[in-house]
Amino acid sequence: MNNDTNQQAVNPARQPKQGGHCCPGEDGPADQPKPPHETCPPPDTQGEPELPPVEGPAPCKVACNCPPADSGKPDCFDDLINVQARVISEAERAKTFKADLEALLQKAKAAQGEYTSEKYKQLLERWKQQDNDIVDLIHRVVCANPCWYCQLECQVCALFNKVRDLELQLNGDGKKEHRYSKTYSLYDQRYWLERDLALKQATFDRVKAVLTAWEKPAGDIEAVLNDNQKLIVAIKSADSAQALYDLFIKLIPSHLAIAPPATSPATTTGIDKKYTQLCCCDQDDPDDCCGPDVGEQTVRLRLQGRHAYLVDPAQYFTIICCLVKSRYLPAKDELAKAEGLLSSKVAEIKRVSDEIKSRIESLEKTARAELAKPFDCTNVKPVEDSPGQQQQQQAN
Repeated sequence: MNNDTNQQAVNPARQPKQGGHCCPGEDGPADQPKPPHETCPPPDTQGEPELPPVEGPAPCKVACNCPPADSGKPDCFDDLINVQARVISEAERAKTFKADLEALLQKAKAAQGEYTSEKYKQLLERWKQQDNDIVDLIHRVVCANPCWYCQLECQVCALFNKVRDLELQLNGDGKKEHRYSKTYSLYDQRYWLERDLALKQATFDRVKAVLTAWEKPAGDIEAVLNDNQKLIVAIKSADSAQALYDLFIKLIPSHLAIAPPATSPATTTGIDKKYTQLCCCDQDDPDDCCGPDVGEQTVRLRLQGRHAYLVDPAQYFTIICCLVKSRYLPAKDELAKAEGLLSSKVAEIKRVSDEIKSRIESLEKTARAELAKPFDCTNVKPVEDSPGQQQQQQAN
């Protein structure tokens, strides 16, 4: 080597990095452990990403000037195995679906035998009588409480709105356009699949609850009528606060939940709509193409649960078939797929994690075995402009 070359080889001054390569192209002594600094900079930490503002329903117009409230703060074999597992899962799901349909059919036949035209007429008469009683009860309670609307809005609806806000903060609104579409790791994909599974589980649970209510419509409707009759009697002798809550939050929603479709004056309620338009910040998202609503409910309606409603027995099987075909089976299928995809992703994460651990544990042994193999240098040379090429030139 000439003097210039030797000088370059021992010169501790760092040379500019060579871009585009894994190893930085720098000359000088190799890196060694460093002595301690007098002061250490703080660790380069990053907190969890902040949640964006909740994009829920548009803020509703304040109905009353309420006083301020307290503000509580895969390797080919793995791929093939996964594919076969999904095929097996599909076949098992088909068997399950068939069994579910057979069970639903038996329940529907039994319900049809109980929900006769005579039974329907009896229940409808009871509902109409209670409708008249509730109209009278409304006038009595409203006259005794001239500030009834704002009292409910400020003292009760505010509680529902808080639950709604917390649920939006926890789960978001579930809309597809508000769910992120890019992932950068297997863990990101697993989290996305977990949230997807949770949403599909909630959808299935709603549909299942509606179908369960319609398994025995006569019994369900009769039970609601009995409970409502007890409420009517209790409200007549209740104090003002109890009467307001029981009438507007419990009785009226429960009564209307089992109401028949308003197809004639005889089946139309006498309750004025203004007595139901409460807590309007908490909006529902109805899905009632089959008649019964299987969509997301407001907090207020969720207190009542799901119920069958009065309908001509001749329409019973039409409703059940629509619910099963258009909502239950699709929801069950989507839920099963989501469970399978998440399970597959969890297995993939475990496989990759196990492989990383295994490779690190066996790295020295594997590397020594590789280095012991014959290596032909004839046609092997560093890539142009790489640190290896510079080192080779210096060595020459």
